[in-house]
Amino acid sequence: MDNSEKKTGCFNACDFRQLAEISGILVWVTDSDGRYIYVSREVSDILGIEPREIIGRSVKDFLFFGPEEKHAVSIAAKLSAREAFSRLEIEGRRKDGSQVFLEISALPVSDDRGCFCGFSGIVKDISGYKQAENGLRSNQEFIKSIIQNSAVATFVITAEHKVIYWNRACEELTGIKASEVLDTNMHWRAFYKSQRPCVADIIIDGSAADMARLYPVQSRSEFVEGGLHSEGWYINLGGKDRYIIFDAAPIFDADGSVVAAIETLQDITESKKAQEELAEAYRQLKVYQAQLIQAAKMDTVGTLASGIAHEVKNPLAVILQGIEYLSRNIPFDNKENRMVLGFISEAVGRADRIIKGLLDFSSLTEMRIESQPLEAVIDSALLLVKNALDRKKVRVVKNLAPDMPSAMIDRNKFEQVLVNLFMNAVDVMPEHGELIIRGYGSAAGLGEDADSRAAVLEIEDNGPGIPEENLDKIFDPFFTTKRRRGGSGLGLSIVRNIIDMHGGRISLNNRVGSRGVIVQMVLVV
Repeated sequence: MDNSEKKTGCFNACDFRQLAEISGILVWVTDSDGRYIYVSREVSDILGIEPREIIGRSVKDFLFFGPEEKHAVSIAAKLSAREAFSRLEIEGRRKDGSQVFLEISALPVSDDRGCFCGFSGIVKDISGYKQAENGLRSNQEFIKSIIQNSAVATFVITAEHKVIYWNRACEELTGIKASEVLDTNMHWRAFYKSQRPCVADIIIDGSAADMARLYPVQSRSEFVEGGLHSEGWYINLGGKDRYIIFDAAPIFDADGSVVAAIETLQDITESKKAQEELAEAYRQLKVYQAQLIQAAKMDTVGTLASGIAHEVKNPLAVILQGIEYLSRNIPFDNKENRMVLGFISEAVGRADRIIKGLLDFSSLTEMRIESQPLEAVIDSALLLVKNALDRKKVRVVKNLAPDMPSAMIDRNKFEQVLVNLFMNAVDVMPEHGELIIRGYGSAAGLGEDADSRAAVLEIEDNGPGIPEENLDKIFDPFFTTKRRRGGSGLGLSIVRNIIDMHGGRISLNNRVGSRGVIVQMVLVV
């Protein structure tokens, strides 16, 4: 019988060994002096040594095979103190020098009289678990390194909406340090003033329906299953107004459950500004194109008007000659006939002035700015829109100050401004409306010469006014509230351009305390 089969006062070694051998676990037993009296044969599988090499050895000088781990000292101390311990891990060496990770548990054993007899314990080889754990840790560090060193701003949240990654690029873009958001659900603070879901949160919650409500520009990812895309302007993000593209995607576990979500941020502010500037340049090009088309039309109208003038002026001249002939041959005392001839003469004169005004209005000439009395230009423009005024029975009220100064204007182009403004007013007013034209001088000049005088002309109507949300856009090219009635949206834009060319200023506002609109023009004198 060898030492492993000896019977002591505390153990029946034979019975104990049979139980240990069929368990498949490395089982060990020491006596009260701390010497091994039994080690199961699994020790050879785990440590590469035979039981006989351990039996009789002291735990203090031999804890299995060459342990080089601080837990070995702790285990020895607990054995000396006769204390139980459970699942302590040590890193040891096999007989061939290879590394092994062990998990050790032990209980002190007493006899029937309560006297300490020794320890019994078990040992598990956890090298495979440790390798997997180390591999997982290495993978996590690898993933962390990829995210942390990425030039693309990136953050990751768990299924509980807690931030586990917030890389340096994200810190730089948002101005929020990782230490402020890691292990919290406060990542929304980087983008919004009050708490609301980020795109990654929507993925975690599976609430894609919220995307349309929260993000005006959004779509599903074209490349990642379950991914979401959004973009837009964000004010004072990291100290700057930025246009950001957000892309978020779910992270699945082995069972296909969403355990996290990753979100990336791309700042495309500069390219977006360039795109918007290009769009604005295109819009301006369309305006200039429309103005060129309008100029070509007016040139055609001028040509046609010139031909019409020649064709109409000749019959008018014949009519005038007939009037003169009849005036000489009708008896002087025939007042009725002379009154009729007077009406005909006045109508022919009015027709002649209209033709001349049409020729002046439509002629395409270079800017000829000179001092002009505004009342004469106003009367000429009113004559051109007289038919529209009469059709709606609009009452015209002129309130021009006696000392109103002349203005430095191109008569034809400023007449075009007035006709456009008069027609706009007539178009929105009901029948029997009132068009008020007010003119006066102002001591507040224009531009750098603010102390010089200016001529102020105001045009008021009693139409419905303009909705407040449209006032800022009223001079924008192609903006019109009359699209269905053929409005091009260029009239007021051209008006402002002409006033700008004169070095003047124009504003349009709703009348205070009453319906209608007031247009104010300030002109150089």
